[in-house]
Amino acid sequence: MTPQDRLTSILWDGAIRSTIPFGATQHAVSMSEASADHIAWLVKEQGFPPWGVMFGRQAVYDAGGGPVWYARPEQFAAVRGTAAAEWAVRYETTPTSRSDWTHEREWRIHGPTVNLRELVPFGVLVGDEAWQPLRWERHMVTADGTPTLDHSAAVDEREGYWVPARPMWPLLKFHISPDTGRLAPAGWTLPAVGQ
Repeated sequence: MTPQDRLTSILWDGAIRSTIPFGATQHAVSMSEASADHIAWLVKEQGFPPWGVMFGRQAVYDAGGGPVWYARPEQFAAVRGTAAAEWAVRYETTPTSRSDWTHEREWRIHGPTVNLRELVPFGVLVGDEAWQPLRWERHMVTADGTPTLDHSAAVDEREGYWVPARPMWPLLKFHISPDTGRLAPAGWTLPAVGQ
């Protein structure tokens, strides 16, 4: 799945699905705390794809999220198997062993998903100003030819069409140039349902 497809899926589903972070045992949604300059550095210098959902820091905290703890090897070993281990990332910068993920400035929210109706994003970050969160929908018809979205009542598939995502909240679109790393408003707002 491309980053564009993943962002489209998140907006259509209204949720971010979690994974089990490296070294952890519980599911969490991981995110990066980043200023505009830090986003530019992650994209331009670290090769991160310029696609994502943007939240306010306090909103993530209020949803149960928080920053991970970059722990020295002996600290990391001491919390292994405890609840604190779910917030710990091993940090080591010796000549023989290197584990440094501090550039990610990682935050986590534990659980199977983050519901975007509860943790409402304020924007999306896109690498292509022309991008739209579209999904292919088949035009289904009943026996009398009436269009329907009820697949159990459909008897025929007709020409399909692209449908834009309509989130439950308005979203600002920000574009980041992969060439310059500059972040700027992209000139449109994704309207909410009913707007």
